[in-house]
Amino acid sequence: MASSFTNRMPSEDFQVMQSCYDYLVVNIGNPETLVDYLFSKMVLTLDTKTAVFNEPLYTPRVRKLLDIIMNESGDCYMIFIDALREKGFTVIADELEIIKSQQRIKRGSEVMSTKDNPEEELTKHDTTSQNTTPSENKIDISMNETPLDHSAYGDNIDGVKVILSQSCDNIYLTDLDGDTPIEKACISESNGIDKFKSIVSKGYSKLNALVKICQSAPNDLIRLIFDKMVYDKMDESDQNGIIEIRQLLLQGCSLDSATKNNKTLLHYACEYSTLATVRYLIDNGCNLNIEDSWNRTPLFSCCYTTANSVEKIALLVSSGARLDVTDKDSARLLHYSCAFSSYEAVKFLIDNGCNVNNVGGKYNRTPLFYCCVRDSPQAVAKIQLLMDSGAKLDVRDLSNQTVLHKACQCSTVQVVKYLIDKKHTVNCVDRYNRTPLFFCCDVDVLQAMDKIQLLVASGAGLDVKDTDNFTLLHISCQCSSLDVVKYFIDKNCSVNCEAINKTTIFFSCCISDTQRVDKMKLLLSKNCNFESRDKEECIIEAEKRGYHETVDFLKSVPIKKWYQIM
Repeated sequence: MASSFTNRMPSEDFQVMQSCYDYLVVNIGNPETLVDYLFSKMVLTLDTKTAVFNEPLYTPRVRKLLDIIMNESGDCYMIFIDALREKGFTVIADELEIIKSQQRIKRGSEVMSTKDNPEEELTKHDTTSQNTTPSENKIDISMNETPLDHSAYGDNIDGVKVILSQSCDNIYLTDLDGDTPIEKACISESNGIDKFKSIVSKGYSKLNALVKICQSAPNDLIRLIFDKMVYDKMDESDQNGIIEIRQLLLQGCSLDSATKNNKTLLHYACEYSTLATVRYLIDNGCNLNIEDSWNRTPLFSCCYTTANSVEKIALLVSSGARLDVTDKDSARLLHYSCAFSSYEAVKFLIDNGCNVNNVGGKYNRTPLFYCCVRDSPQAVAKIQLLMDSGAKLDVRDLSNQTVLHKACQCSTVQVVKYLIDKKHTVNCVDRYNRTPLFFCCDVDVLQAMDKIQLLVASGAGLDVKDTDNFTLLHISCQCSSLDVVKYFIDKNCSVNCEAINKTTIFFSCCISDTQRVDKMKLLLSKNCNFESRDKEECIIEAEKRGYHETVDFLKSVPIKKWYQIM
């Protein structure tokens, strides 16, 4: 099926999506229904749909979908909004539309002063038509912008070349934000790399490393250093680092220059760029074994990603990178690849002698634990590979937690099932006497109910208490959902037991971040004891936390032992 959309989203819509990018990644979660809808509307092709589903679940998959929508699917914003509303993401759709409305209002106020001059307004529209440049890219005298600044940010490449051919006097000037024309080109939505190369060739010819990058490096290296789209996908620390690298290059430093945290371009390329970029940096003498402030070499950075990770690792190793490295916390490459990278990367490291039972990290955990972190790609396959390679299942960390404890807290029900099928005991306890069931009741646990039902069906005990006498119902009332609370009550867990400091089940609901009143109503309907001490303490705590709706509800409930709400 051919897509009707083959280019970048229009600028106005693109800016809305870009400003909400992190919000979308966090809140969409599983984009499967959106992908199917967009495929049915011919926004996605079979190839792009497959590309999305080839990514690991959750964050990587959502990022892939958003990148395709924004950069390859043309004028599809309204179809995306329809998809969000159709598939139950109405709140997200509303948020996008609010942002878009706010941006329109802002643009309207910026151009209001031109309304008295129709000729100026027509000229603006002519410029927009020719250059497909958003109206906010006007030269802003108040920001000390020069024509080259404006052209580097908003014009096509021809506009930049024309200005450079006339004069290079303004090539080093900064605006009030401290940006030179090169920085403006970096955040441009139009031909940013070509503009960057043109500016460097005209004004930075003495900076050998920068000139060499322009002349012979893959464009992906230039994108890594100067492209806003790559920058926006980095975490804050790496964003600051790549800006530091950029400034070092603009000051004439070498390709192998390091940031204050001792990270080099090779570190960033291994995580965020392509195999070609990594090869270029190696071929140009970058240090393969340099350690950053966490004692992590570029090989560690390869283990943070699934993109060509095994190819990058193999290239580094064949070029002399060491595999027997640990970071400040004594974690090894196999630990990180189990958490963040691909099955193939894990297999490569095992095949090349990495020990599957090495203990590392702050909590003395083996690589098996790291397969259980949230969003670990191909987690079950990696666990199976580790166990087939001799990894021990009966291991404990510093808190006496097992692999099953961490899987229940952070991973998927498929991982939990695999561990149970491998005869992992379901009633093991950690240093606080908590079984894996307790960890299913934590905050924001994936597939919590499915995991709980699986554990109970496999023999997990419900009449358990930790060292402070907290029960499963205490923990679920404070941390989990109403459905989980109801499940335990239906399984005859006591609603009237007390933990340390006489903490009641009712009080646990009061300090919850979610569904407090609904949980309290459920408890009261099940003959939960609610006496004057409980009422007073709960009201004080709710007021302290600013839970006004909860305070109003508590005040409305009469003090009555075994009160049953109607």
